[in-house]
Formats: sequence, structure tokens, C-alpha cells
Amino acid sequence: MESTKPFELTKAGGDISLDFMNTANFHGTEHHQEWLKTQADLVEWSEFIGLRANDVVQAGDIDLKEILKLRESMYGIIIGTLHQTTINEDHLTTVNHWLQQVAAYVRISQTEDGTFVKELKNLKGLKQIVFPVVLAFEELLTSSHIKKVKQCNSERCEWLFIDKTKNQSKQWCTMDVCGNREKAKRFYHSKKK
Repeated sequence: MESTKPFELTKAGGDISLDFMNTANFHGTEHHQEWLKTQADLVEWSEFIGLRANDVVQAGDIDLKEILKLRESMYGIIIGTLHQTTINEDHLTTVNHWLQQVAAYVRISQTEDGTFVKELKNLKGLKQIVFPVVLAFEELLTSSHIKKVKQCNSERCEWLFIDKTKNQSKQWCTMDVCGNREKAKRFYHSKKK
């Protein structure tokens, strides 16, 4: 991993689509921090997150700019949902375009115990990384988990996560980093008064 990365990767989102959106911080602002600068970075992220991909880079494969546009559209949809605002139609168009591509690779199969599963089959190149993310995003948006998605309450982070606490009180993406930092800041300011 390059030492010039703006932050460490985590699996704090609780969903691969949220973890994908968390590869950037301060989306669309002058303080934007980008982790995915190359296709190799995308492959490294996929390995970190547990998406195994073989022979990823192929001629004529998906352009990284298109993948980043997808991520920003997904992020825009989630932020609009969190703030209960109208979703930008361009974001929906972008995600729906990707969903149409993914649909050609979705298969239903039956497991040995008789249950049915939805799988992505015959993926090659960067599709091995991006298509599972798109499918996970669709499943997140259409599930009850969408109501549990929150944004980190730290001033220095805007990552997204699913709040799986019993009383829906989680404030930070991770306690190890943002939670401890914010608690220390509050403690410092309370002692200063």
C-alpha cells in the first residue's frame, strides 16, 4: 500500500457498498480525500474487503472514472436518503445503468439444502469487483437496513455505516478512531471550561 494514502481502509460500513463509498472522504468538496487513484488501488481495496478477483485488468475493461462516478452517485443517493431530500435524477440514472449491466450476470441457483441464492456468474475484469458492489447497493436500498444507515458524527470523517446497535445510538463509524478522538476532544473542552 502506498504511504501517500489519505486514510486507512476499514470495513466500518457493515456493507460492501458502504465500504466502497468510504473509499473517499469529504465527497465533492475542496477537502476531498481519494483512496482509489488507480485500478491497482481498486484491486487492493477489493482484496482488503474480501472480494476475490482473478486477472482483473483487461483491455477494454471499465474505466476508473466511470467507477468513481458510480461511487459518487451511490453516495449522493444515500446522503439524499439520510437527509430525506429529493434524489438527483442523474444519480439514479447512473445507478440504474449499472444495474442493467449487472442483471445480465445474475443467476438464481439452488443450494444442496434446497434454498435459493442469487449469484453473479461469469464475471471478468473489473466487473468482478464493481458488479458485486452494485448488487449489494441495490439490496441495501431495497432492504430495511437502509433505515439504519448513518453518517459518522465526527468533524473529520463522513463515512457511512449501518447502525446495528439495539437502540440505534451509534454515532461514529468506528469507536477506535473517530469515537475515541471525539470523546477525547469533548473531555478536553470540558476540562478547559
